[in-house]
Formats: sequence, structure tokens, C-alpha cells
Amino acid sequence: MPIAASETLQAGEPTALFDIRFSPSGVNPYPYAVSPDGQRFLVIQPEETTSSAAISVVLNWAAALRN
Repeated sequence: MPIAASETLQAGEPTALFDIRFSPSGVNPYPYAVSPDGQRFLVIQPEETTSSAAISVVLNWAAALRN
């Protein structure tokens, strides 16, 4: 029974709507918004990065300074 409205409001067991991760911050404690009709949610999620920054290794750099 999710919610039953009669003379008193009876709420059932809470259920997760989404499997998302977010970290509330002081700037934006609620990183989501609900559409006015209640049918959609907009959720801010951290960017998932799978690449790393490139590293350049210069060999024999002292010889290049002499030229």
C-alpha cells in the first residue's frame, strides 16, 4: 500500500524511484527538479570521466638545450 487517503493519511513503505548517486552540497542541496505535472524528473549527476590526462615524457632534453 503506497498511500491510502481516507479520514487519515496512511503511508506505506518508502520505495526508491531511481538508482542514481548524487552528493548534496551547500550550494544545491536538492540537485533535482520535478516537472509541474509530476511526470518527469531532472537530476544533476556528476560527470563520469573514464579518460585521464596525457603525460609527455621528453628524453634527452639536456642535449636539445645545447643546440
